[in-house]
Amino acid sequence: MPPCRCAWPNTVWACIGCSTDSPRQVLVYVGEAPMRMDSELRGDDVSFRYRAVDIRELDGERLLASGEVGDNVIAILARLPDQQEGIRRIVGRIAGLEPDERAAALSELLIGCWLEAFGRDRGTGGPKNAAS
Repeated sequence: MPPCRCAWPNTVWACIGCSTDSPRQVLVYVGEAPMRMDSELRGDDVSFRYRAVDIRELDGERLLASGEVGDNVIAILARLPDQQEGIRRIVGRIAGLEPDERAAALSELLIGCWLEAFGRDRGTGGPKNAAS
């Protein structure tokens, strides 16, 4: 299921197990600053619980090895050691999809690449939060 738009900047929503009676929601934080979000949202007429994950905690290589193209695209945000090779592999997988799926996956890939590039230090090309 593609991520949906939400009210918080630097976040992506995913629904895992949506075909079951009890889907799990995951909020993936992709911001530069350390994540400081709670795992629930409560209001007068609404209550949500979800797992909040910082993208930097995910294993990019494992996501790239997944058979799901959506996981492969998220691998870009998890800071793969070799971004160019990762993107080549993802584009190769996308090329094998049906036309409608291919168009959606390419859109997701472009968004992922933009988000990843946005998080890079313009002076060094490395992650903004990288230790020196």
